[in-house]
Amino acid sequence: MTPVIEGVTPIITAAGRGVRMQSQKTKTLFRIGGKPILEHTLISLRHTFCQPPIVVLSPSSSTLKELVRHYNGNFLIQPEPTGNAKALELVLQNYSVTSPSVFVVNGDDSYLYSVQTLKNFAANFNSKLLEVSFITTHPLKPYPNVRKVIRDAGNNFTALEYSDIYNEVVCGCYLFNTAWVKKHLPLLSPKPPKGEYLIVDLLTMAASTHAKIEPFLLTNPTEWWGINTREDLMFARKLWKKQHPE
Repeated sequence: MTPVIEGVTPIITAAGRGVRMQSQKTKTLFRIGGKPILEHTLISLRHTFCQPPIVVLSPSSSTLKELVRHYNGNFLIQPEPTGNAKALELVLQNYSVTSPSVFVVNGDDSYLYSVQTLKNFAANFNSKLLEVSFITTHPLKPYPNVRKVIRDAGNNFTALEYSDIYNEVVCGCYLFNTAWVKKHLPLLSPKPPKGEYLIVDLLTMAASTHAKIEPFLLTNPTEWWGINTREDLMFARKLWKKQHPE
């Protein structure tokens, strides 16, 4: 196992309300493999990065606050669900982030990543002196409302688009050069219909401005599955059992 990664501030965005789960319970408190979804991510990040994570939570997340404290993490409250880019901006406004780069991951779809995958992701970012990188994969089955990666003839990332044809998709795990993201976050615009500010729009911005950006393809698609519905949760539990047979 490679050493833990230095010089990175890890951030987990977990302030979404998860209304499609049809439950009053915060989505990242649903259990997989005997633990809350968020706990798996906290454990992985503890073994990946030197710095403890900063977790952005919703106002009703008292149980999650205790969970974050248990893993020596810090947390902030995002008063309104205005998107994960606003969650990232909230962290940068409230903490003196001096690390060369920031790692940002969605709290509801990061429970399957292996520590080695996250370390490889960070090592690739550092070795190539990238400004922006993000994990992608070819999902195991069609996944709605996710951005598909568009590449040119030279296999370089050029854009994102919504598509019913699933191919290589964005997984919601990002690395940014700190100076770059501080400069470009204020340039984002809200997206209809909810008026959210989204991190994926930073990827398109990076490509259009010729930043040093490169996707990191997750070759093992069983390490990613987003959870938006009860059906997604059941499939996630099957993936977890496949990775962790008794």
